[in-house]
Amino acid sequence: MMPADTLMLADDMADFYHDPLGFVRYAFDWGVGDLSDWPGPDQWQIDFLTALRDAIRTRAPGAPIRMAAKTGRGVGKTALEAWLILWLMSTRPNFAGIATANTGDQLDAKLWRELAMWHGRAINGAWFQWNASRFAHREAPKLWGIDAVKWREEAPDALGGLHNAGRGQAAIIDEGSGIPGPIIDVIEATMTDPDSFVFIFGNPLRKSGRFHEIFTRFAHRWLTFTVDARTSRIANQHMIEQAIEDYGIASDHVRRNVLGEFPETDEQTLIPLPLIEAARTREVIGCDDYRPVWGLDVARFGDDRTALCIRRHRKVETIEAWRGLDTMQTAGRIKALWDAAAPVDRPTMIVVDVIGIGAGVVDRLREMELPVRGLNVSEMPAIREKFHRLRDEMWWKGREWFERRDVHCEDRALGAELADVLFGYASAGQIRVERKQDIKDRLGRSPDIAEAFLLSLMEDCERAETPAAGDRYARARARLRDERGSAWAT
Repeated sequence: MMPADTLMLADDMADFYHDPLGFVRYAFDWGVGDLSDWPGPDQWQIDFLTALRDAIRTRAPGAPIRMAAKTGRGVGKTALEAWLILWLMSTRPNFAGIATANTGDQLDAKLWRELAMWHGRAINGAWFQWNASRFAHREAPKLWGIDAVKWREEAPDALGGLHNAGRGQAAIIDEGSGIPGPIIDVIEATMTDPDSFVFIFGNPLRKSGRFHEIFTRFAHRWLTFTVDARTSRIANQHMIEQAIEDYGIASDHVRRNVLGEFPETDEQTLIPLPLIEAARTREVIGCDDYRPVWGLDVARFGDDRTALCIRRHRKVETIEAWRGLDTMQTAGRIKALWDAAAPVDRPTMIVVDVIGIGAGVVDRLREMELPVRGLNVSEMPAIREKFHRLRDEMWWKGREWFERRDVHCEDRALGAELADVLFGYASAGQIRVERKQDIKDRLGRSPDIAEAFLLSLMEDCERAETPAAGDRYARARARLRDERGSAWAT
């Protein structure tokens, strides 16, 4: 027999079957503890939950409820997604569902982590158990739960098959702008129970794809919301003012990240994936006649990595990345790699991004008399009429390097980071590459090894001196490089 307070709590939750806003106001201790600065849902969240309440009360029998929100950044959409999961699980016995996102990192590090946080705050949090892939009711964990599911474009049907025998089901989709149409199609087709929901949220990154079509071609089938971050109590208004000052209110950057509007001109992938994939197996010759260039991207804070790329002419030889080393330790690691390398394998230049703590690494490497160049990627580019900043020019060099179609880059992690980055155009027509922080916000990770590679392209490799006839060690090293190169290309 359940205690009286548990029965009362269950009765209260049943009253919120049609009232998600009432649940959110009831379930969390607003204005207390870690919510002391948060008096309740933001206005746009109230509007969304109110519209959901009305849709439940008026929907036709068997009609799924589809709701979509395109928003500026930092308005609390992931919190709302967590509330929806908790409300559905609290008010519908044996409910089933899935949650997914544009990337596995976004799902794990953002949405699923947010759910864990709000689960801990919920008045009925003890009802549920959370793990890395499933949120379930403790009394019926196999039948009553929502799964975190990662999709693969080549296997969209893996998301199908979720049918719950009339007990209700839902799909919660985070960062929908980055999810292919076939994946969303499968999810929608799965929602066959009478009490079904599809919720999709995201920043409006591009004027194409299914997320864009939800607000245009298919808008008559969806309840849609647009959230201007300037109206949000949660959003960082200081950062918003800076973005408007830097880019202008009419810029695509502000449209996407502040106004919650699709860009006027679509962003494109900077380095197409087919170019990167072709470079994985391509055989290149003559690279061993050159000494390498090292590119070093130094971690600035938090979970970012320090990354080192060793490029020898038209071949990426080595990628390394590490965390947790300070400026002096990073410089020491680079010096150790230098000392361990044969003379012909030592770089003609080590190119380091000096923004953040990279300048300290440059100073220390100079003290140790290593060839180093500090590069400030925020400076003006060499071709000012084409690029907005030096960083944009650097990324474009990466595109041109792959477009040559005579290069070799086998590292899959590097290829994945390069293929994820978008570019667009500034109001003056200059090429502008997606900012590093925006990439991290969108994908849940920073393109550290990609930028190390790009830094290596900012210096040309120099030909190695031909070994003297009597230099047996140098000849042996050359033979070893030839053997490794042949095996790698094969």
